[in-house]
Amino acid sequence: MKFTYQFFDINQIYSVLCKPYGIKEFKNRWYLVAKDNKDNFVKTFALERITDIEISFDSFIDDTKFNISEFFRNSFGINTHLNEDPVKIVLEFEPRQALYVKSKPLHHSQKIIEETPEKLVISLFVHNTYDFRMELLSYGDSVKVIEPETFKNQLIEIYKKTLGKYE
Repeated sequence: MKFTYQFFDINQIYSVLCKPYGIKEFKNRWYLVAKDNKDNFVKTFALERITDIEISFDSFIDDTKFNISEFFRNSFGINTHLNEDPVKIVLEFEPRQALYVKSKPLHHSQKIIEETPEKLVISLFVHNTYDFRMELLSYGDSVKVIEPETFKNQLIEIYKKTLGKYE
């Protein structure tokens, strides 16, 4: 398969030659999951930014061991950090969010560590991705990162930069 692709963060159009494995949905957007022939990495490409598609009838030897579900197992969203190990992240939610987080877990690895009338503490085993950080930021003051410290500090820096825009 060959197509042109426009990245959001790079003002340039790329030509991509790839081997498609399937599609994945995240937050009402659809992505092609494919092995890029340029570097042999599996990547995601937003369908709405793909143009000029050329379907090749050349066959390729499919990697029968590749499994999309397994590929995204420790990810939240469509970003993966395969060169990094997933980490245990512990979060504390206020009661008003606890019911939502329990009824619709953030990730399949979610486990309840502590539940009281004042708080819900959960753990997750995920990659520290942009998508995951943005999801946590969407909870505002209803969530607190307990561990790891490095992840907590990343969110603190994001909040500081955000507050700086209002000073």
